[in-house]
Amino acid sequence: MTLTLRTGGTGYAVGVPRGHQKESDNVCIELTSEDRYDGRVTWRKVTGYRFEISFENSKYTLTDGPGKFLPDWTEVRIYTCTWGYEYWTMQIRCAQPGLVRRDIPPCRD
Repeated sequence: MTLTLRTGGTGYAVGVPRGHQKESDNVCIELTSEDRYDGRVTWRKVTGYRFEISFENSKYTLTDGPGKFLPDWTEVRIYTCTWGYEYWTMQIRCAQPGLVRRDIPPCRD
């Protein structure tokens, strides 16, 4: 599972879950299909801890992983709404300068 976010709110996903947020004030998603998505996405920053992605009938929020009170962006999490608080993680390997609060290499387009 990978996610590339480019400046300007566009990007590309490989193998991300299809779904939507069950409640607007909760980051967990309800899956709409077992099939994963590969293709173009749009995204927007929600807070310093979260950003939202949208693609073919899916729209949900991703959040910083282990940084409970101060995001360190060592990983991004997608939480499910199933019992047991399950989630998927993705490591952040690169980012455009200023996009996340962590000093990591810039991405190549």
